[in-house]
Amino acid sequence: MPESQLKRLKASLRAAGITGQQKSKRAAKAQRQSTTKSDSRLDRNATLQTIREEFNSFEVKITREKHAVVGRGKAKGAQGRPGLSKQIGEENVRSVNCFRSAGWLMQLRTEKTDIVGRNAEEK
Repeated sequence: MPESQLKRLKASLRAAGITGQQKSKRAAKAQRQSTTKSDSRLDRNATLQTIREEFNSFEVKITREKHAVVGRGKAKGAQGRPGLSKQIGEENVRSVNCFRSAGWLMQLRTEKTDIVGRNAEEK
């Protein structure tokens, strides 16, 4: 029977050096002096992020072929993250709409100033 996901998570954290036995005071002090806190924190966060991606299989959707066709090669887009793609698309729509509305307002303002300017010239 395969290991549970919790056991695999604990093993990967132990292998990455995030959990496990505590270092001696001398070793911990030497490590603190050699690296800055922000560097060690960034390394730890990057390691944790890779472990999270490895264990979160619900975000990844895989398209499987029903049958193999000779000469076709590997299917494009066989693996993707629909949630992430949707989020990026929504952010793009929001940014485009913000720019459009700002451009529309600027165009409206210039048209108003043109009308006011024309009326002033006619009088």
